[in-house]
Amino acid sequence: MVRTDVGSIGITDSVGSLWSDFYQAGKSSSIPDADITEYESVTANYSYDKGTSSFNVIVGCLVNSKCALHDELDTFTLPEGIYAKVSLNDTDPDTVSRAWSDIYNHSGILNKCDFEVELKAYKTDKSGIDIFISTT
Repeated sequence: MVRTDVGSIGITDSVGSLWSDFYQAGKSSSIPDADITEYESVTANYSYDKGTSSFNVIVGCLVNSKCALHDELDTFTLPEGIYAKVSLNDTDPDTVSRAWSDIYNHSGILNKCDFEVELKAYKTDKSGIDIFISTT
């Protein structure tokens, strides 16, 4: 997990290093009871602080149950609630960036979302990404 902020110059590097560590260090294959049937991996942004625009980012996968994890792994439990879902048919970073621009520029979505929890779920079949945003 890293804590970063909106517009941070090093945000791409810090989040990229999380992904690298997750896959290249073998953490993805060492998670007990991992559920990769629909989503191969997820990125969760949470604990957003509107005053500083900072937030936590965690990279991982869904698990079927609470299980004993390695000490070096962080956990995040998705809070119950209502989430807006935006589905993308592509995983290209430019497509994701355009989707976020569309989300931020769409007043109907902005009026309903509190952005306290954002979850990007990467589909196992590599066909796209589902973005979930907590709503008020």
